[in-house]
Formats: sequence, C-alpha cells, structure tokens
Amino acid sequence: MDGWVQIDTAAEASRIDVRTLRQWAATGAIDIEYQGEKELVRLDRVRRLGAAWNFPTGRQGRSSLQGLLRDSTVEDRSVTPLQELARQRG
Repeated sequence: MDGWVQIDTAAEASRIDVRTLRQWAATGAIDIEYQGEKELVRLDRVRRLGAAWNFPTGRQGRSSLQGLLRDSTVEDRSVTPLQELARQRG
C-alpha cells in the first residue's frame, strides 16, 4: 500500500496531521490528485517526508519538529523585518 491513497488514510498511516499534508502540498513537497471530491496523495512520498520531518528528541510524546517548536518562544513578534527582507529579495 504505497500508491495513491486518500489523504486521510495517508495521514493516519504516517501519523501526520491532514493539515500538515495540505501544507506540504501547498509548498510543492507532495502532490494532491483530485478524483471528484477525493484527495489522493502518494503514501510512499508522505512516509519519506514524515521520516525526514520526525526525529527523536528524548522527550516522551515529542518526536517531531512540530513538537519541539510548540515550546519555543519569539521575542520580537513583528513581521516588519521579514517584510523588508521579502521586498529586498523580490
């Protein structure tokens, strides 16, 4: 079962949130094929990305980058420097 499967099946099989899979598709990391109202993704691609995205942290229940970032804090919440950088690069 590594071919095209429904997105919720891939999410469950790889233990990755459907929302994350849609974000990966938005960035071009995976493709979503539409068959009517069904969203299909390649399970093997999802599993490969999931393996690269998850790594051991030594904390129970926190084996993903997302889990690590959940505890992070940001001192400057302003997006102004990011906007300026985008203008310079654009």
